[in-house]
Amino acid sequence: MASTLRTGVVGCGGLGPSEAKISHEMDDIELVGVVDVHMESAQAVADELGVKAFTDHRDLLAEGLDAVLVVTPTFTHREICVDAAEAGIAIFCEKPMALQLDDCDAMIAAADKAGVPLMLGFVMRYWPIYVEVHKRLQNG
Repeated sequence: MASTLRTGVVGCGGLGPSEAKISHEMDDIELVGVVDVHMESAQAVADELGVKAFTDHRDLLAEGLDAVLVVTPTFTHREICVDAAEAGIAIFCEKPMALQLDDCDAMIAAADKAGVPLMLGFVMRYWPIYVEVHKRLQNG
């Protein structure tokens, strides 16, 4: 992967806009675009951040990404993650991974076959409140 990661965010409801904004603000990340099945949602985030808007995740994946953040309803994770893996794109997928074990297995198999990382967002240890609690506990 390049020193500047070309990334995209799939899902512009819930956490998606926040993850897109955070990605956009990072020096070592180039946010290429965002996806939502509702163009109005994707376009609103895209306009705010000056990136491309899509309604189909495959169009974003075709933009030469290094990594993708999947922030969509759980039942959509398998298709998006498998497509990203098959495109050779590293994946960060929000929890839960999937609704069925066979979906999880398919996602893992696709990432393994493609040799790309598949990371799941199961923890909140980096949320500011948890960082502060950890700091206070460490400092007594």
